[in-house]
Amino acid sequence: MTSASSAGTVEATSNCSGDDCASSNGGHAKNDADDTVDRGADTLPDPNDLRLAANGAYAANKLDEALPIYSLAVEVARKRMEQQQQSCTDLVIHLCNRSACLYKMEMYDEACSDAAEAVALSKETNSKAFFRLARAQISMKDYPSAMETIKKATTLCEDQLKQQQPPPPEDDGGSNDKSSNPILLQKQEFDKLLAIALRKQKESAANPETSPQDIASIKLEPRTPSIKEFNRTTKSSEAYNPLGEGNFSSVVVCQHKITNETFALKIIEKEECKKLAKRQHPNVYNEVAMERRILTQNRLPYHVNVVQAYHAMQGKQYFCRAESIHAYHGYLYS
Repeated sequence: MTSASSAGTVEATSNCSGDDCASSNGGHAKNDADDTVDRGADTLPDPNDLRLAANGAYAANKLDEALPIYSLAVEVARKRMEQQQQSCTDLVIHLCNRSACLYKMEMYDEACSDAAEAVALSKETNSKAFFRLARAQISMKDYPSAMETIKKATTLCEDQLKQQQPPPPEDDGGSNDKSSNPILLQKQEFDKLLAIALRKQKESAANPETSPQDIASIKLEPRTPSIKEFNRTTKSSEAYNPLGEGNFSSVVVCQHKITNETFALKIIEKEECKKLAKRQHPNVYNEVAMERRILTQNRLPYHVNVVQAYHAMQGKQYFCRAESIHAYHGYLYS
């Protein structure tokens, strides 16, 4: 996230797009959260303290530090709601904040999941949750869903505007200032978001990602390719022969269908990450995000034994990276 103070934060584009990170909690550090909330209600940390700590990291753009704190706030809010010490409204706020953090870290699927839960918990009455959801859906290129979300949010704003008290009559020579109406500002933000979704959908239709013959090398493509563009074996295949496997990921050889370029495809299973975060590794999501940024942004000097990641992709079940494959080289210091 970018800016944060104790009063309004994170990519503030107006009432609707400004994050509640400055006025609520959020996060994603599930192992620490589980250990803490199991101790009982009397020892649960104060969500406001978590909010301030997370916002400080967020303001400094230390997203890897902010995310676990937001996650702890979510788990505390969930526990308190279950114990009926807190309404679901607080959990909705924390989920919205964590969604914003995940969005900033380009973990759009997780951001979408948190926002969708916030929308459901609020019974579709929270404009912030709608905004988070629509924005994540646009980033995932799910334009029809985004436009449906925006439509619901716009209807909510219109209903809220109708329920407001009518403004006082205008004085002679004066006028009512509608620009300060927060609900009207929210509706304007959704109108902007709808325009973005429509434009991106039109661009996507005009330049389909599958138009092939012009691709000389997928390594040089500025766009992010789809995982469907690569031939690879799966665990259910008899030919499955991974280059390596870990706690939550595996590496297999894959080949781009158009260019025939060969890569090592690292496949990180989201469900396994989730299980690992609950059991013993609360920062697994941070680790995935940091590794992605380091490898895809050329932060490491070239070395024959250091892999280079060309593209980072994701779907509903996996994070994937197409990396250089080293058939004849060993470890860094070998």
